[in-house]
Amino acid sequence: MISVSSDRWADILDSRYPQAIDSVAGQFGLTGTKRGQSWGFSHTTAFDLARFLKIIRDDPIAAPIREGMEHWAPVAADGYHQGYGSATVAGARGSKFGWSDNGDDNISTTYGDGWVMVAHTYGSAADNTDDVRAAISYIAPQPATPTPTPTATPLEIALGNIKIPAVRGIDLKNKLRCVQVPIDDDQLLPAPLVNILPQC
Repeated sequence: MISVSSDRWADILDSRYPQAIDSVAGQFGLTGTKRGQSWGFSHTTAFDLARFLKIIRDDPIAAPIREGMEHWAPVAADGYHQGYGSATVAGARGSKFGWSDNGDDNISTTYGDGWVMVAHTYGSAADNTDDVRAAISYIAPQPATPTPTPTATPLEIALGNIKIPAVRGIDLKNKLRCVQVPIDDDQLLPAPLVNILPQC
């Protein structure tokens, strides 16, 4: 029923266990979930689906549900194409899909290692996928390409046509704290001075 979204199997299960939806909703605290006159007229919320999936994700008793989700069929029993929405997210392990009879209302429910996702779209399956991608880019935007740091122009002292590497006074003071030399912080000094003066 889960892997191929079979209405026939849903009808069989619902007729055998008509209390199942309300019972599970009560057991798991799914306050927005209630059975209608049959399973197809039941109500639930994306929050309830996410809560339920989070609870059963690692529960051994729920292994058959997860197995069905992990082996979903590309085409459902009624010919509808599955594999949209949250199932397209990297790291997806298992998914269940749902749609209205005319396909203009779609939901995808997926879990992965340490996460669950439910996407409900009043629109097509492709719209559901677009909504998921938009949500992911909003939640975890792609890192911006870092702006390269401009390379600093080396400091030099010009003596005619000769250029000597230079250091600022403040940089020299920081390297030679123990030397009492009167130097202005912005004064340029020949860099070889660092090698001549005693180090601290």
